[in-house]
Amino acid sequence: PGARIWAIKVVSDSGNGDESDILEGLNYVATHAKEIEVANLSFGQYGFSFPLFFAIYNLVSRGVVVVVAAGNDNLLASNETPASTPAAITVSAITDTDGKCGGLGPPRQVGTIRNPDDFFRSSSNYGSVVDLAAPGSNILSTNNIGGYSNESGTSMAAPHVAGAAAMYKSLHPTANPFQVDAFLKSIGTKAPATDNPLVPCDGAGRGYFNDRYPLRGGKVVVLTDEFKEPLLHMGGIK
Repeated sequence: PGARIWAIKVVSDSGNGDESDILEGLNYVATHAKEIEVANLSFGQYGFSFPLFFAIYNLVSRGVVVVVAAGNDNLLASNETPASTPAAITVSAITDTDGKCGGLGPPRQVGTIRNPDDFFRSSSNYGSVVDLAAPGSNILSTNNIGGYSNESGTSMAAPHVAGAAAMYKSLHPTANPFQVDAFLKSIGTKAPATDNPLVPCDGAGRGYFNDRYPLRGGKVVVLTDEFKEPLLHMGGIK
């Protein structure tokens, strides 16, 4: 609540764009790094790009938390940029249908595959470079014609993590990007080493970025909303 949103357009309305425009946008963020604390990059391309790699490292070195989408090709995220950038927080998607963890919501069809509630979304990229997974199925969000629509994919999951990072930074303004990454992983339940991990929860908030976040001395510091968003720590999952 109260966060300033900087909308920096680097692609066309169709979603296509040139790397040079993306780099110009990232350089703009770097120039305003004292004001912009978190950058969400919901785009990607196959292969490795040293200019993008360097631009993201430049942002992180200036204290900006960079959150990137893992991609939606059901492939190793290490094959795509910026998903493969170690300095960024790379996010895959969970099929979450009820805003709670535990797998009790109805399933949802993703292409030809039936995805159970609170499972790793079948279309998401995966691999050891993925840091976290967040809700990315049928997410209600703003569109580019002035209204709202439901969209799916890691481009919708990454902003959940960027928002969580922004809230943590609002409470801990001196935290660096690596400390923010470590905190988000500490509250996200560690995924079991299976092909399609279920998001577990312990009944006390772990596994959620939740409405009682965070506790300080047993007292609620910030009340967000009535929904608990599942958050999965993907570190080490191959």
